[in-house]
Amino acid sequence: MSDFDDHQLKLALAYHLVDMVVTADGTVQAGEAAYMNVLFPVHLLAAEGFADDDGVLMTALDDAMKQAIRVMPDRMDLDSKLELLTMCLDASLSDESADEYELVHVRVAAKLLGVTDEQLDAHLASLPTVGELDLDDLVLDEEPFESLPPEDDITSSPPPVRNDR
Repeated sequence: MSDFDDHQLKLALAYHLVDMVVTADGTVQAGEAAYMNVLFPVHLLAAEGFADDDGVLMTALDDAMKQAIRVMPDRMDLDSKLELLTMCLDASLSDESADEYELVHVRVAAKLLGVTDEQLDAHLASLPTVGELDLDDLVLDEEPFESLPPEDDITSSPPPVRNDR
């Protein structure tokens, strides 16, 4: 496995977690795709060796994601983790509706980062709005969160890489 610097690892981790949320409901809406393109433009991914000039993802991204999942939670402070989770929540709202599966995956992302439910809930409560949604109007069904697997059973499943370079 290649060694990546912390900047590359944080980028790969952010890509993985945001993509995990966006694809959680099985469809990627136009707003979600646009949000991904704003956060992760082709030129940025290409500059880090994660995509070719046409935007085709490369195996280096998959390698960096696997390494990032293992090492970055210990290297990131709580504020950085919460900022990344806010990006995930914004991604879930980028199509103007937060799907239940997407919200569950925000919780999964928090668990992968080592953020407790209490820390995440306090952070979410501190946000007056996320994207265009007023959090006071967001009622989350607790049932899906109670059905999350134990932290030890949560595994990463990066998106498939389309280029074998």
